[in-house]
Amino acid sequence: MKHIHIVGCSPRSGTSLLQELMVNCFYIDDYCSHEQSIFRSLKLSGSLVCTKNPREVPYAKGILTINPDLYVLYVLRDPRNVITSKHGKSGDLYYSALYVWNEYEEFKEKLQNHPRFIIVKYEDIVNNPDLLQKQLMEKLHVLKFKHKFSEFHLHASPSGSTTDALNGLRPITNSGLDKWKQHLPRIKAQIKAYGNISKKLIDLGYEKNNKWEDLLDGVPLGETISEIDSNFNSAYTAKMKYRIFRKLFVYLIQIKAQKLFKNISKQ
Repeated sequence: MKHIHIVGCSPRSGTSLLQELMVNCFYIDDYCSHEQSIFRSLKLSGSLVCTKNPREVPYAKGILTINPDLYVLYVLRDPRNVITSKHGKSGDLYYSALYVWNEYEEFKEKLQNHPRFIIVKYEDIVNNPDLLQKQLMEKLHVLKFKHKFSEFHLHASPSGSTTDALNGLRPITNSGLDKWKQHLPRIKAQIKAYGNISKKLIDLGYEKNNKWEDLLDGVPLGETISEIDSNFNSAYTAKMKYRIFRKLFVYLIQIKAQKLFKNISKQ
């Protein structure tokens, strides 16, 4: 069984959109209806399955090592749009925070040359979805074309939770890429709390220089609190490291048991 697991640079990075594109526009045998931990995914069946959980970047290196049939898609998004995005269920509260994006990016940098760790920019999804689809098929030969990414909304029937995450089912558009400019107080407050991001923006191709910071001049500090603050556990805490080790160990046992069962069934 080949397995595609979608993770993100943070919640609100675009993982729900990418999952809908994958399961509606490629032939996928089984998938989770919204979010599902990879550690609970072995009950899925078929030659190709797809799951997503934006918070499982800390596990990526381990699960790729354990499972040679696994591909991890990492959705990268401009952090200014990530930290100014709101979830359909979170009301007026901003959902994610810059410290989450910073931490997950550190994990990405250690894996970006891994052949089964594939970086997908959210901006590529919304700017040219059909070109991205072609590129994914070139990198993942297990993918078989079914519908165009640009027409996914004509075929999708997302769950209620996914619809909330997408803020409604609609055609793909890039009209929101500059939406962060409407939330400058929030961006200024997050940068003050968690550090300057200009170098990262330049390195990732989101800015050519730090002139964009001029937009923040004279802007009052906005809201720092985020919805994610109450349930985000840093991967660098001792407790989280133990949790990662424990889950990876169980996953290893599950993978070996699954392969053993298949070998016995063939005999």
